[in-house]
Amino acid sequence: IAGVCIMHTPLELSRINAPMPVTKKIAIIIPCHNEQHGIGKVLRAIPHEALKHHGYTTQILVIDNNSTDRTAA
Repeated sequence: IAGVCIMHTPLELSRINAPMPVTKKIAIIIPCHNEQHGIGKVLRAIPHEALKHHGYTTQILVIDNNSTDRTAA
């Protein structure tokens, strides 16, 4: 009976046992209707730098529900 012995260097072992990188993503969905005077304040209140500092990739979606003012501008 033949046996197989595989030898790994410490570097190879560290690659084998290395944790997979974790991508943290967050999506912020903001529905709005006639919010031209308030939507900027809402967007500025999102803690972009804090999220980035903690490793989050952010996506912000503002959903305009047929506003009659300049919300979408």
